[in-house]
Amino acid sequence: MTDGAAIERGETRCVACREVIQPEARLCPHCRSPQSPGRWRAVGSVLKWVGGITAVISLVFGMVRANELYSSWRERSEAVEELVRAVEMQMRAKDYRGSWRLLAQARELEPGSREARRLQITLAMAWLRDIRVSGDQNFTEIVDRLLPTLYRGATSPRDVAVADVLAHIGWANYLKRREGNGQVAVESYYERALALDPGNVYAHAHFGHWLLQPVGWRNGAGNDLEKASRHFVAALDGGQALDYAANLALISLTQTAAEGAGPEAIRLANRLRSTDFTLSARLRTALLGTYWSGTRYMSRERLDLLTSAVPPKDLLETYLWLLGGLPAKSRDSHFHRFAVALLTEAAGDSAKALSLYRSLRSDDRIGSIHRDRIDPAIERLGGAGKTE
Repeated sequence: MTDGAAIERGETRCVACREVIQPEARLCPHCRSPQSPGRWRAVGSVLKWVGGITAVISLVFGMVRANELYSSWRERSEAVEELVRAVEMQMRAKDYRGSWRLLAQARELEPGSREARRLQITLAMAWLRDIRVSGDQNFTEIVDRLLPTLYRGATSPRDVAVADVLAHIGWANYLKRREGNGQVAVESYYERALALDPGNVYAHAHFGHWLLQPVGWRNGAGNDLEKASRHFVAALDGGQALDYAANLALISLTQTAAEGAGPEAIRLANRLRSTDFTLSARLRTALLGTYWSGTRYMSRERLDLLTSAVPPKDLLETYLWLLGGLPAKSRDSHFHRFAVALLTEAAGDSAKALSLYRSLRSDDRIGSIHRDRIDPAIERLGGAGKTE
């Protein structure tokens, strides 16, 4: 039965369950619902308004909170950016410890910062390449601080050159081996780096250095000069980090006991003298000593060995290049003057060589033991022989 028919008969139905009830009833005997539809509509309207107002207030508070979060994030990002710029300045000044502390602050402010993470890996590698210790410090203390960052970098190729990272992990382990930890892997990291990037400068330079280490460090393998030289040449061909690669190659060749390392060092030095390579005074002296090989005077036997690796004219030019970076007092040494005269003679300029020998012979500071080396050279070139 419809509500309209019930009304025609004078019946009243419950506002909730629609059952027939007495017209004056305030509660439905069936569902116990109050029978004031106007009041329910008012209550419903009030609730709708309350819900709408609540939604508006929630939206306003949400926007305020979102703005606070955004402002906080922006402030953190700006602070991280400032720290990153400061770290880059400290790195240029080679303040690696200070740089590391600042980067730790940046990572705390914004752990997910890709820029801070990338720079931390870059810093770890730079610190390892320029690592220095003094007093009670040791390499292992620094290496153990840096290695976790490098291992994370080696597993995430998104931000870094993984081959660079692997080459530096191998170098870090070499430093630990120097201090007695013979269990850590070195060579395998260089091999993995070159498998990823066959031209990687750091892997080639570090590998060449490793191949010239003492037998015990390489698990019984002897010095491998030929293979080391190939790696050094590949590193110099890489087109980047020339100063680092070249210095490491020359230091390795001047310090190893491998036979033939001296001529190889001069061959690399000859190649480098036409570049912008920066050579320290200490390394210049070491390379000049390679010309002499254990004696203060360069011998003709040593000259013959060197000319098997480098043409005589290049030997002379390289010697003069190395000598030019030393103080004037050192350059004027009669040992150097004799070497220049002998190299000039080998290069085919006999007249100039004779003049150099004679100039040296007439120096009042030259003792008889030195004249015994100079006089035969003068006679050999058709000079007047001994003079007093």
